[in-house]
Amino acid sequence: MGGAVHGPPGEGIRDPIRCYEYMGRFYVQEGNKRVSVLKSYGAPAIDAFVTRVIPAYSQDQAVQVYYEFLNSFPSPACIRSASASWGALPSPGCPGF
Repeated sequence: MGGAVHGPPGEGIRDPIRCYEYMGRFYVQEGNKRVSVLKSYGAPAIDAFVTRVIPAYSQDQAVQVYYEFLNSFPSPACIRSASASWGALPSPGCPGF
């Protein structure tokens, strides 16, 4: 049969991916192939909808350092597009997540 495979309208390489950020690491929920392709082309950033998952506070040193990191930024209301793996400031609770 051959031929191109077309996805739903509006879906393409430029569409933002969806991912979770947990303690400074990003986990792609939707858009793994786009991340792979864009990284192979040397893209400096990838547009993303990012949901930050915050661990419960504990005496664990890594968790305490992460909370210090969180406290160093003003609380964003809702950042809809951010860099997925290059220091993004995602926001939990945004509509559509």
